[in-house]
Amino acid sequence: MEYYSFSKKYSMIGQVALYIIGFTIFLALQSISINGIKICFEGGCTQDIEKGRICSGMIFYKINPEFFERNKNKWWASPTYGCIKCMSSFWGALTYWPIVLWLFGFHFIEIFVFVFDMFILVYLNFYFYKKI
Repeated sequence: MEYYSFSKKYSMIGQVALYIIGFTIFLALQSISINGIKICFEGGCTQDIEKGRICSGMIFYKINPEFFERNKNKWWASPTYGCIKCMSSFWGALTYWPIVLWLFGFHFIEIFVFVFDMFILVYLNFYFYKKI
């Protein structure tokens, strides 16, 4: 049973080129989605003399700003919503493993590609975050 339907059409170099192009598109989509998640969680509170405490932020922050202010320095907050570089580990795994297991199944090479994916996502997330 053959796993890849285009293996007879293309040479080995062609297959590698197709995988690299697909992986690059996949990385860009991962990074854009992680940046979108980060932007949805952004916000902050300030203290006004006349009005008191004023909280403003994006959609998830507005739901419960006290929760985010109380937990922003916890160990689990950075990979889930606090740090754009740290978010590549948690959200990258959530976007990588289901798709890769669904498309290719589990092979030990996928672990190496996952580590490679995380290192590239750290750079891409920060790059896109600074450019947005």
